[in-house]
Amino acid sequence: MTSTVPVSCIASHPDIRTKCAQNFFIFQPKYGKNKASCLNNIAKRDIVFEAEFCGIKLGNLDWNETKYLQVYGSSDGLYNHQGRSTFIRISTKSISAFNEIWKDVKIPEIKVTVLDKDSVLTARLCQSYNDPHITTFDGRLYHYMEVGEFVLYRNDRGPYWVHALLTNCGFGWSGSSCHCGIAIRSRGSLFVLRTCAKISRNNKYLLQQPYTELLTCDDNDMSIEHIGNTYKITLQTGTEIKFTVSQYSKFISGISIKPSIYDIDEARGLCGVPSLTKDTSDDFTHRDLGPINNEKSFADSWRIDSLSTPNEQLFIKEPAFLYDDAVIYMEESTKVNITVSQYCVCDKEAGPTDNLEQFYTVRCNLTESTQHCSSETKENDNSVQPFVTSCYYNTRKKRSLSHRINRRSATYNDDIIDDSPLEYDDDIQNTSFANPEFRNGWTEVEANKTCTERI
Repeated sequence: MTSTVPVSCIASHPDIRTKCAQNFFIFQPKYGKNKASCLNNIAKRDIVFEAEFCGIKLGNLDWNETKYLQVYGSSDGLYNHQGRSTFIRISTKSISAFNEIWKDVKIPEIKVTVLDKDSVLTARLCQSYNDPHITTFDGRLYHYMEVGEFVLYRNDRGPYWVHALLTNCGFGWSGSSCHCGIAIRSRGSLFVLRTCAKISRNNKYLLQQPYTELLTCDDNDMSIEHIGNTYKITLQTGTEIKFTVSQYSKFISGISIKPSIYDIDEARGLCGVPSLTKDTSDDFTHRDLGPINNEKSFADSWRIDSLSTPNEQLFIKEPAFLYDDAVIYMEESTKVNITVSQYCVCDKEAGPTDNLEQFYTVRCNLTESTQHCSSETKENDNSVQPFVTSCYYNTRKKRSLSHRINRRSATYNDDIIDDSPLEYDDDIQNTSFANPEFRNGWTEVEANKTCTERI
């Protein structure tokens, strides 16, 4: 937007002139909005804006400089191959006696078309099934039977982490491992589910009931859906994590992660690197060495332990990231995390008696262009409650942590959480084991033949 006339000011002193400005406010007219407010637990929107407020400011000193409005498509997390169209309206209502020249300004509505980029991720799913067999985002299958804590998925954008616990499956075989825990970090929040008391290479030590916990300062960091023994956690970017706790074995039978457009060429871990073209050549991206061909060396590099990566452990009582300066966000403070973009939702126009300055800034608080549906969202109202993180972590006062976060069961009931720490058996240091042998007259050929016939 470029002005062809200056913005007036009642003074000539530069310090005063810097405060003279004419604001043009932006919003979406009602007919340009979606009819539904929620879909797939994501707020159904067309566009958001990256700006200090919902508008464009023309100053007295810089009136002739071109101003740019950053417009972003709102990611709906759906692989629907459909574009969306909406309109942007620009208006000016705060007219002072010195700026009446702006009173009759007519700016045509701007049509914006959002193309669906999610479609490139159709049918892209990272899956890890016991014992375990892992398929990367780009479809590369490999097998990894180690035990311990491992990074399945990591995107530093949030940051967003998904860690898995693997232990012996308990079938009497060395060299097989099953999922007994999952931990999901979304920015400053942590969800943990664990079914084992101890990690072992040769034995299984399961809990009577799964241990679940949610540590959060902001309920909008992640969305948790829990039906029976199946869980679905949606991150702010729209990335989905699903898993099921088996009633029979007490293990987590499998973990699947559906990527979002923010994961393309950005995600790392055992799930590999999702690319636009399903390029599997970089799926085995070593944590330090980059793409390699050795699947065991690649997977080993994503192991988390107390010696090499103590600050990244998620299955301990007080994970180090809770005290990280990167998650300091103040609701009523001048301290701002400058690495986080501010996205504005400008879908309402101020009324004639509204305070314009306040009205067009209150909703500029999204840190992603995707937004979860609020529990208070009305069915017929496309607006979503403001996204505000008001919790403050003090890195020098760990003792007061319990007073600043909510530590509760992830099932949202009143159960007392048995927070017995996770233990590690001494046998995890023993990496040599004998391959199982066929017994009772069975051979590999006969076993394959029998299985094929039965299937």
